[in-house]
Amino acid sequence: MQTLNIVSLRKRLLQDDELVFMVLEQYSRDLPLQLEKLRHAVAVEDMREVARLAHKIKGSSGNVGAELLQEMTSEAEQAALREDRHAVDTLLPAIGSHVLELQKEMETFLLQSPSS
Repeated sequence: MQTLNIVSLRKRLLQDDELVFMVLEQYSRDLPLQLEKLRHAVAVEDMREVARLAHKIKGSSGNVGAELLQEMTSEAEQAALREDRHAVDTLLPAIGSHVLELQKEMETFLLQSPSS
């Protein structure tokens, strides 16, 4: 499982590199905001909101080829649906660390943009 599967994303977007860059730029901007909302929901122990936000991040991550984050947030979603606060509390730091790694990988890729 890859941190960022660009090949999969390019296939999904019919090899349209301009669209690939646009989608990744938007995802890169939105992901930290979604992660912060997820952290807040965990802090206030709103497991329903945790499940909703984890599901949202899982979907957007799958769409861009962020396979590992998709898997991690799927686990968080399932834990929240079970109201397993311990599992959610355990997963959140790993998700946060992985988002930082993913952000670095996306930044590196986006620097290759022909329009940069």
